[in-house]
Amino acid sequence: MSSVDADNTRGEYPLVLYPVWQFGIALDKWYGYMYGVEVNVWADTGEVRRVHEAWSSILPEEEHAFFAGVSEQNSGVFEASLSLTVLGMFSVCVVMVLGFAVVCMGSTKKLPYTGLFKRHGFKIGGLVLCVILSSTMFLGALETASAATRGAVVWGSESAGAINPGGGNWRKSTTEINFQRDAGGYIGNFFLSGGYTGNGGINHQGSTGLGSSAIQILLDISTLYSSKDYVAVVDFNHGVGRSDYSGLPSGEFHYIFEDNIGTKVGSENNPGDCWWNAVYDCEVYNYASQSKTAFAFISTCMSADVNQFAQGYKPAQGSYPGRAVGMPYAWTDRLVQDRSMSGFTVSQHISNDAYGKPDWGNQVYMGFIGGSASLEQSVPTTGGNAYFYWVGSFLGNALTIDQSVNQALNAASLQFMGTSFASSPLRTGFIPYWWNFPYPQPASTLAVYGNGNIHLKNYEASHTVTNPSVSDPVCGDIGATITLAASSCDSYGHNIRYIVDWADGTSTTTGYFAENTPVGLSHSWSVKGVYGVKVYAQCANGCSSGWSATYTVAVGDFPWLTIDAWDDYGREWNVEVFIDGQSVGSTPGSFMVVDGWRSVSVYWQACPFVIFDSFSDGSNNGDPRFISSNTTLTANYRCY
Repeated sequence: MSSVDADNTRGEYPLVLYPVWQFGIALDKWYGYMYGVEVNVWADTGEVRRVHEAWSSILPEEEHAFFAGVSEQNSGVFEASLSLTVLGMFSVCVVMVLGFAVVCMGSTKKLPYTGLFKRHGFKIGGLVLCVILSSTMFLGALETASAATRGAVVWGSESAGAINPGGGNWRKSTTEINFQRDAGGYIGNFFLSGGYTGNGGINHQGSTGLGSSAIQILLDISTLYSSKDYVAVVDFNHGVGRSDYSGLPSGEFHYIFEDNIGTKVGSENNPGDCWWNAVYDCEVYNYASQSKTAFAFISTCMSADVNQFAQGYKPAQGSYPGRAVGMPYAWTDRLVQDRSMSGFTVSQHISNDAYGKPDWGNQVYMGFIGGSASLEQSVPTTGGNAYFYWVGSFLGNALTIDQSVNQALNAASLQFMGTSFASSPLRTGFIPYWWNFPYPQPASTLAVYGNGNIHLKNYEASHTVTNPSVSDPVCGDIGATITLAASSCDSYGHNIRYIVDWADGTSTTTGYFAENTPVGLSHSWSVKGVYGVKVYAQCANGCSSGWSATYTVAVGDFPWLTIDAWDDYGREWNVEVFIDGQSVGSTPGSFMVVDGWRSVSVYWQACPFVIFDSFSDGSNNGDPRFISSNTTLTANYRCY
């Protein structure tokens, strides 16, 4: 391109053509009428040539937003992303055309007084030929990218059979049912925008489209898996399992999810069991071609459990052809296993942590270890957004703006929980809530199995190296060698080396080690201090992770604070402790601090912050005390 419309010109002659990279960036949401940014970069210098916004003449329709009213992200971003991506690809072709055309033009000669160039040997036919050849390459690339066929379907049980004589569903609240209906519509549109098609439409939630009867669900599975290269399924449901499936050994447990009617039919006081309204893991296994499962999200209780009952495939029994146990196995034909265990192969195993330790396979399975979250419940339990919005953001990001599964998990968690997925309650533990459920639920987690680097939209897996995990913070003497241990995973199993910033102006680069192997990192410091050590990993092929979290190493003698909390009745409480505004753990506990005046506070959900200007003896009237090396102070805090 030339410098004519550039933000910054270059060279003496504005119409000289230079190579340019052009990028189309789809924004994560609409800003008024703006949905993207186009960036030009001079390819030979790396400097930005031009930046301008991508605008629409009309605002997106409200129903296309990522769950309208809460998130401003828009499924119309798909069109923005597609058009900008196409624009970027076409721009490269144009640059090639112009570059070739310039060569065809031959020598240039400056004309007096004009500052322009005179072209010799310019051939219109040659330029047209370049355009035709480039457009052929461009269209060929598009055709290749869209060669694989993809199918998807969304199911959901509204427990339509659980109706009292006077009316009203006693198994699911009206809000939950409405959320399911909205989710089915939104997610169906996300899949459509991501290039997926279905059997009679993608959205079969409840009675929508072809509906979610048990017979229709199995028909959907059979049809999609027999006609598509890759298949994605999403289901919102009640689950767990039964041990009375016909044709199988008595007492053999199998996991289920319910159809739209549900397994409980009739009034709340006298319901009837209708287990023919359930879809069993062994049925899924016999109807699906497991190798085609690109993505399965079964949002039901115990849908990701693999420990309580033996997962896998058992020989035929009676008239039944196969006996698959476990929803993950039923959908993927792979056993869930820690990929660091000896003998792990992607042909037989699927990683038990697609987020932290992704394997290099082509599948992702998501479900709940224990109880599932209802769409209407708040996550976190108090003060959070409804799980419904997180689901919409996750699938919207994955299917309309082409994030990997792990990137979409992070984006949704940051948007609606204020943290990455790694620290979100869905991963660390939450309390499931279901309307009208008679007893509290134990804590559960959302499991993600397989390869979280997969992109559901273009179905490519990114090559990634996970941020290293490092052993716990340590302390030691001045001049003494301190050793940490770091480990990281490579999505293709490559060997990994570690680059350590010791926070004293020095760094260390290790040799290469097998991925997922703890590697010792040793160092000594000559000056007392608290050092924030961080590490990143790099595979043998050059792919690098981001920096790890910063790990604290204390060198020299430092004071310790021993803090506990009690109430008026003498009961000890586990409350969160803050030192200088940073959470350091919970009571009872001992915490190392830096010499000087420290601000200490404790917090409990039923107890307000108790804040001290400095560390004291635990009473609001206590005298502040300066903390120096080799001192241990104890304080008891009272929760009111």
